[in-house]
Amino acid sequence: NATQSSPFHTPLVVASWEPIAKILVANQMAKPTSAGLYGLDMNALTNAMLAKKRWKDLKASADYDVARSVLVSTTDIRRSNSAAMYLALTSQALLGEVVSDRSTAQTQAQKLAELFKRQGYQENYVNGAFDDYLSIGMGKTPMAFIYENQMLAHALKQGVRKDMVLLVPQPTIVNKVVLVALNDRARKLGELLASDKTLQAVALEMGFRIGDPAAFAAAAQRAGLAVDTSLNNVIDPPSFELMFEMIDVVSREMNQ
Repeated sequence: NATQSSPFHTPLVVASWEPIAKILVANQMAKPTSAGLYGLDMNALTNAMLAKKRWKDLKASADYDVARSVLVSTTDIRRSNSAAMYLALTSQALLGEVVSDRSTAQTQAQKLAELFKRQGYQENYVNGAFDDYLSIGMGKTPMAFIYENQMLAHALKQGVRKDMVLLVPQPTIVNKVVLVALNDRARKLGELLASDKTLQAVALEMGFRIGDPAAFAAAAQRAGLAVDTSLNNVIDPPSFELMFEMIDVVSREMNQ
Protein backbone atom coordinates (compact mmCIF):
# COMPACT_ATOMS: atom_id res chain seq x y z
CA ASN A 1 0.00 0.00 0.00
CA ALA A 2 1.24 3.48 -0.87
CA THR A 3 1.66 5.89 2.04
CA GLN A 4 2.26 9.62 1.85
CA SER A 5 4.38 11.82 4.07
CA SER A 6 5.48 15.43 3.88
CA PRO A 7 8.86 15.91 5.58
CA PHE A 8 9.44 19.50 4.35
CA HIS A 9 7.31 22.44 3.30
CA THR A 10 7.67 26.03 2.15
CA PRO A 11 5.19 28.89 1.78
CA LEU A 12 4.71 30.92 -1.39
CA VAL A 13 5.97 34.48 -0.99
CA VAL A 14 6.72 37.57 -3.06
CA ALA A 15 10.38 38.54 -3.39
CA SER A 16 10.60 42.32 -3.58
CA TRP A 17 12.66 45.39 -2.71
CA GLU A 18 12.50 47.88 0.15
CA PRO A 19 11.47 50.88 -2.07
CA ILE A 20 8.61 48.80 -3.57
CA ALA A 21 7.48 47.60 -0.13
CA LYS A 22 7.36 51.21 1.10
CA ILE A 23 5.17 52.26 -1.86
CA LEU A 24 2.81 49.34 -1.16
CA VAL A 25 2.63 50.34 2.52
CA ALA A 26 1.84 53.97 1.57
CA ASN A 27 -1.03 52.66 -0.58
CA GLN A 28 -2.50 50.26 2.03
CA MET A 29 -1.44 47.17 0.09
CA ALA A 30 1.15 45.98 2.62
CA LYS A 31 2.08 46.35 6.27
CA PRO A 32 5.51 46.01 7.90
CA THR A 33 5.34 43.05 10.31
CA SER A 34 8.97 43.04 11.50
CA ALA A 35 12.30 44.47 10.32
CA GLY A 36 12.62 43.63 6.62
CA LEU A 37 9.37 41.63 6.43
CA TYR A 38 5.97 42.73 5.16
CA GLY A 39 2.47 41.28 5.10
CA LEU A 40 0.92 41.68 1.65
CA ASP A 41 -2.80 42.49 1.52
CA MET A 42 -3.80 40.19 -1.35
CA ASN A 43 -7.29 41.66 -1.67
CA ALA A 44 -6.04 45.27 -2.00
CA LEU A 45 -3.18 44.27 -4.33
CA THR A 46 -5.37 42.09 -6.59
CA ASN A 47 -7.95 44.85 -6.94
CA ALA A 48 -5.23 47.43 -7.75
CA MET A 49 -3.77 45.11 -10.41
CA LEU A 50 -7.20 44.47 -11.96
CA ALA A 51 -7.82 48.25 -11.96
CA LYS A 52 -4.67 48.51 -14.15
CA LYS A 53 -2.87 50.80 -11.70
CA ARG A 54 0.60 51.89 -12.77
CA TRP A 55 3.43 52.39 -10.30
CA LYS A 56 3.61 56.11 -11.04
CA ASP A 57 -0.15 56.46 -10.27
CA LEU A 58 0.42 55.34 -6.69
CA LYS A 59 1.00 57.67 -3.75
CA ALA A 60 4.64 58.17 -2.65
CA SER A 61 5.97 56.43 -5.76
CA ALA A 62 8.99 58.71 -6.32
CA ASP A 63 11.44 55.80 -5.81
CA TYR A 64 9.78 53.76 -8.57
CA ASP A 65 8.13 56.39 -10.73
CA VAL A 66 7.63 54.19 -13.80
CA ALA A 67 4.73 53.81 -16.23
CA ARG A 68 4.56 50.02 -16.04
CA SER A 69 1.56 48.26 -14.53
CA VAL A 70 1.55 47.04 -10.95
CA LEU A 71 1.84 43.27 -11.47
CA VAL A 72 3.49 40.35 -9.72
CA SER A 73 5.84 38.38 -12.01
CA THR A 74 4.91 34.69 -12.14
CA THR A 75 5.91 31.72 -14.20
CA ASP A 76 3.82 30.48 -17.15
CA ILE A 77 0.64 28.95 -15.70
CA ARG A 78 0.54 26.40 -18.55
CA ARG A 79 3.80 24.90 -17.33
CA SER A 80 4.36 25.73 -13.68
CA ASN A 81 2.80 24.94 -10.32
CA SER A 82 3.81 28.22 -8.64
CA ALA A 83 1.72 30.24 -11.13
CA ALA A 84 -1.25 27.97 -10.38
CA MET A 85 -0.81 28.77 -6.67
CA TYR A 86 -0.83 32.49 -7.55
CA LEU A 87 -4.15 31.95 -9.35
CA ALA A 88 -5.48 30.16 -6.24
CA LEU A 89 -4.41 33.05 -3.98
CA THR A 90 -5.73 35.86 -6.17
CA SER A 91 -9.07 34.06 -6.64
CA GLN A 92 -9.38 33.68 -2.86
CA ALA A 93 -8.48 37.36 -2.43
CA LEU A 94 -11.26 38.47 -4.80
CA LEU A 95 -13.88 36.07 -3.52
CA GLY A 96 -13.10 36.20 0.19
CA GLU A 97 -13.08 32.40 0.33
CA VAL A 98 -11.65 29.41 -1.49
CA VAL A 99 -13.35 28.70 -4.84
CA SER A 100 -15.65 25.73 -4.28
CA ASP A 101 -17.83 25.30 -7.38
CA ARG A 102 -17.33 25.10 -11.11
CA SER A 103 -19.17 28.24 -12.25
CA THR A 104 -17.31 30.39 -9.67
CA ALA A 105 -14.04 28.80 -10.79
CA GLN A 106 -14.72 29.80 -14.40
CA THR A 107 -15.84 33.34 -13.53
CA GLN A 108 -12.84 34.00 -11.29
CA ALA A 109 -10.34 32.56 -13.78
CA GLN A 110 -11.85 34.67 -16.57
CA LYS A 111 -11.37 37.82 -14.45
CA LEU A 112 -7.86 36.94 -13.34
CA ALA A 113 -6.51 35.79 -16.72
CA GLU A 114 -5.36 39.33 -17.49
CA LEU A 115 -2.94 39.25 -14.52
CA PHE A 116 -1.06 36.59 -16.49
CA LYS A 117 -1.63 37.97 -20.00
CA ARG A 118 -0.41 41.48 -19.14
CA GLN A 119 2.93 40.26 -17.79
CA GLY A 120 4.35 39.53 -21.24
CA TYR A 121 6.97 36.80 -21.48
CA GLN A 122 6.96 34.40 -18.53
CA GLU A 123 9.58 31.87 -17.52
CA ASN A 124 8.58 28.20 -17.55
CA TYR A 125 10.21 27.48 -14.20
CA VAL A 126 10.23 29.35 -10.93
CA ASN A 127 14.07 29.28 -10.88
CA GLY A 128 14.09 31.38 -14.05
CA ALA A 129 11.73 33.92 -12.51
CA PHE A 130 13.88 34.11 -9.37
CA ASP A 131 17.05 34.50 -11.47
CA ASP A 132 15.50 37.55 -13.19
CA TYR A 133 14.75 39.03 -9.77
CA LEU A 134 18.33 38.44 -8.60
CA SER A 135 20.25 39.39 -11.72
CA ILE A 136 18.24 42.17 -13.38
CA GLY A 137 16.66 43.48 -10.20
CA MET A 138 13.91 45.95 -9.42
CA GLY A 139 13.78 47.50 -12.90
CA LYS A 140 12.50 44.27 -14.44
CA THR A 141 11.07 42.46 -11.42
CA PRO A 142 9.66 44.68 -8.69
CA MET A 143 7.70 41.70 -7.32
CA ALA A 144 8.34 38.00 -8.05
CA PHE A 145 6.09 35.15 -6.90
CA ILE A 146 8.44 32.45 -5.59
CA TYR A 147 8.84 29.69 -3.02
CA GLU A 148 10.30 31.00 0.24
CA ASN A 149 12.95 28.25 0.20
CA GLN A 150 14.49 29.77 -2.97
CA MET A 151 15.17 33.07 -1.22
CA LEU A 152 16.42 31.41 1.96
CA ALA A 153 18.71 28.96 0.11
CA HIS A 154 20.16 31.91 -1.83
CA ALA A 155 20.58 33.95 1.37
CA LEU A 156 22.33 31.06 3.16
CA LYS A 157 24.82 30.69 0.29
CA GLN A 158 25.38 34.30 -0.71
CA GLY A 159 23.65 36.55 1.81
CA VAL A 160 20.98 39.09 0.84
CA ARG A 161 21.40 42.60 -0.48
CA LYS A 162 20.11 45.01 2.12
CA ASP A 163 17.22 46.19 -0.08
CA MET A 164 15.87 42.67 -0.76
CA VAL A 165 12.69 41.91 1.20
CA LEU A 166 10.03 39.25 1.41
CA LEU A 167 6.36 40.14 1.20
CA VAL A 168 4.21 37.42 2.76
CA PRO A 169 0.78 37.18 1.11
CA GLN A 170 -2.09 37.38 3.61
CA PRO A 171 -3.29 34.67 3.30
CA THR A 172 -0.65 32.50 1.65
CA ILE A 173 -0.44 28.87 0.52
CA VAL A 174 2.08 26.30 1.71
CA ASN A 175 3.73 23.97 -0.77
CA LYS A 176 4.40 20.56 0.76
CA VAL A 177 7.15 18.32 -0.53
CA VAL A 178 5.36 14.97 -0.64
CA LEU A 179 7.03 11.56 -0.55
CA VAL A 180 4.85 8.68 -1.78
CA ALA A 181 6.26 5.44 -0.36
CA LEU A 182 5.40 2.27 -2.29
CA ASN A 183 7.36 -0.16 -0.13
CA ASP A 184 8.94 -0.53 3.31
CA ARG A 185 12.34 0.86 2.27
CA ALA A 186 10.67 4.01 0.93
CA ARG A 187 8.61 4.31 4.12
CA LYS A 188 11.83 4.09 6.12
CA LEU A 189 13.32 6.87 3.95
CA GLY A 190 10.24 9.01 4.70
CA GLU A 191 10.80 8.50 8.43
CA LEU A 192 14.48 9.39 8.10
CA LEU A 193 13.74 12.56 6.09
CA ALA A 194 11.44 13.65 8.90
CA SER A 195 13.77 12.75 11.79
CA ASP A 196 17.42 12.31 10.77
CA LYS A 197 19.41 15.40 11.83
CA THR A 198 21.80 15.25 8.85
CA LEU A 199 19.00 15.01 6.29
CA GLN A 200 17.07 17.74 8.05
CA ALA A 201 20.16 19.97 7.95
CA VAL A 202 20.30 19.45 4.15
CA ALA A 203 16.61 20.44 3.88
CA LEU A 204 17.33 23.60 5.90
CA GLU A 205 20.28 24.43 3.64
CA MET A 206 17.86 24.22 0.71
CA GLY A 207 15.66 26.74 2.57
CA PHE A 208 12.81 24.38 3.49
CA ARG A 209 10.83 24.43 6.71
CA ILE A 210 11.03 21.19 8.67
CA GLY A 211 9.17 19.79 11.67
CA ASP A 212 11.46 21.81 13.98
CA PRO A 213 10.42 25.50 13.77
CA ALA A 214 13.30 26.62 16.03
CA ALA A 215 15.90 25.08 13.68
CA PHE A 216 14.25 26.83 10.73
CA ALA A 217 14.21 30.18 12.58
CA ALA A 218 17.92 29.73 13.40
CA ALA A 219 18.75 29.04 9.71
CA ALA A 220 16.90 32.20 8.63
CA GLN A 221 18.73 34.21 11.28
CA ARG A 222 22.08 32.81 10.07
CA ALA A 223 21.14 33.88 6.54
CA GLY A 224 20.17 37.38 7.69
CA LEU A 225 16.71 36.95 6.14
CA ALA A 226 13.53 38.13 7.89
CA VAL A 227 10.88 35.39 7.66
CA ASP A 228 7.43 34.81 9.13
CA THR A 229 8.11 31.94 11.52
CA SER A 230 4.51 31.51 12.69
CA LEU A 231 2.61 31.49 9.33
CA ASN A 232 -0.77 32.01 10.97
CA ASN A 233 -2.68 32.90 7.81
CA VAL A 234 -2.63 29.98 5.37
CA ILE A 235 -5.33 28.66 3.02
CA ASP A 236 -5.66 25.53 0.91
CA PRO A 237 -5.97 25.88 -2.85
CA PRO A 238 -9.28 24.85 -4.47
CA SER A 239 -9.77 21.14 -5.19
CA PHE A 240 -7.63 19.59 -7.92
CA GLU A 241 -10.59 19.46 -10.36
CA LEU A 242 -11.52 23.13 -9.87
CA MET A 243 -7.88 24.21 -10.04
CA PHE A 244 -7.52 22.31 -13.33
CA GLU A 245 -10.65 24.07 -14.63
CA MET A 246 -9.27 27.52 -13.67
CA ILE A 247 -5.87 26.84 -15.23
CA ASP A 248 -7.62 25.68 -18.38
CA VAL A 249 -9.66 28.92 -18.62
CA VAL A 250 -6.55 31.10 -18.13
CA SER A 251 -4.52 29.01 -20.62
CA ARG A 252 -7.21 29.36 -23.29
CA GLU A 253 -7.29 33.13 -22.72
CA MET A 254 -3.50 33.32 -23.05
CA ASN A 255 -3.53 31.32 -26.27
CA GLN A 256 -5.97 33.70 -27.97
